[in-house]
Amino acid sequence: MSELSFRPKTSEIPTQPGVYRFLDGRGKVLYVGKAKNLKSRLTTYFGTFSKLHERTQRMLTAAADVKWTIVDTEYDALQLEFMWIKEFKGYEALVVTSEDAHQSEYVSAPVPQQAGPAASARPNVGGACSNVGR
Repeated sequence: MSELSFRPKTSEIPTQPGVYRFLDGRGKVLYVGKAKNLKSRLTTYFGTFSKLHERTQRMLTAAADVKWTIVDTEYDALQLEFMWIKEFKGYEALVVTSEDAHQSEYVSAPVPQQAGPAASARPNVGGACSNVGR
């Protein structure tokens, strides 16, 4: 594959924590992810194309832009990613990739309306975390 036209210069990508999103030509979000080091994470998408997972190759081929938002902490990145998952959920279906379960991929599909805990984009781990060490 030829060079991706939207690829940012490595020197332009910050090393701070943040959340990034890949957009198609109409500005629709294709993918949302978080990183404790944006430069380290985003450069993995722009390496050898043939070594990327097929799903990642399809996403990059459809993408026209990548944008990021810098935050103060890794925890802030997690919160922002979660907020964006909720924001874009009405338009996209959330699929957690099997290779990297902490990354979230958006694919075009209708979102079924569900009731109860299954409708949550992320599991509620608060109760489990509060019981650790008891």
